[in-house]
Amino acid sequence: MKIDFNVPLLTITGISMVDQKGESVTLSKITIEALLASFEDEKNLAGSEKFARYQLAEKITKASSEHGVGEAIDIPSEDISKIKTLIGIAYATPVVGPAYKLLEGD
Repeated sequence: MKIDFNVPLLTITGISMVDQKGESVTLSKITIEALLASFEDEKNLAGSEKFARYQLAEKITKASSEHGVGEAIDIPSEDISKIKTLIGIAYATPVVGPAYKLLEGD
């Protein structure tokens, strides 16, 4: 599935989300943060899974408008599922909702 990770997340009222620095919160930003995060219940996560997450974050970073590219990229459904799981762990409902909608093609 083609995903444009450069899309800004919107609040429930349709306003673009901004972070503490006043910068737009994009699907790219939160996805990369979730992929590179360490979670308490993953202390024994295999190195191969950590590397797979790193490679996926790298792929998204390279397609990010923050790095001058800004293109939609093809992401396999199993990676979309992984991204959704990690975003669900890393973030609260106001971020999870719009992120999931974008990842599901809504």
